[in-house]
Amino acid sequence: AWRLECVFAAGYPAHIASLPLCARAVTFHLAPGSPPKVLGREHQTELFQALLYHDPNLLNRVSRNHFRLEPPAQEGGGVRVTNLSLNVAVVAQRPLQQGESCVVLDGDTLSFAQSVAVEVKAGEASPAEAEAASTVPFLTFRLIGPPPPAPPTPFAMLSLPSLSGVQVLSQPPERKGGKEANADEAAKPSVS
Repeated sequence: AWRLECVFAAGYPAHIASLPLCARAVTFHLAPGSPPKVLGREHQTELFQALLYHDPNLLNRVSRNHFRLEPPAQEGGGVRVTNLSLNVAVVAQRPLQQGESCVVLDGDTLSFAQSVAVEVKAGEASPAEAEAASTVPFLTFRLIGPPPPAPPTPFAMLSLPSLSGVQVLSQPPERKGGKEANADEAAKPSVS
């Protein structure tokens, strides 16, 4: 299972890590061949309300269907993220406009962002640099991939044919001298 864990919420009154994981994360089962999942206000209403309760204007910037997460093409691959929103997003440290996609890996971030006015003097920045400077994340999630599969065990399992000829006893064998001898030995004091 893949998990998106909130690592930043603008204006959140306490450190976001102080919240229980269930209140700041969402889990998706994205196995190769499974249908895509959608992240947005319509699908994870309580999560977004809890993280952005202090600023309803920011909550309104989270679209009902904001991101589409498509499963990896193969085990160990990345998740394809598409911005479905009119609002700009920042995915894997780069702005993502509506309809644009990129592949993200374990540890990458998905940010809900807003555009703010930034004064850029002519010739000081390229249009792409000016756009990046004016895009400010207000809610960021880190993508946490599924744990790697367990390595195969170095021990071979015994097969039934390898046990042929082994006698299985229902009771342990008796020692020489019978049960009474064993009881007498147990009753003797030990000498140190």
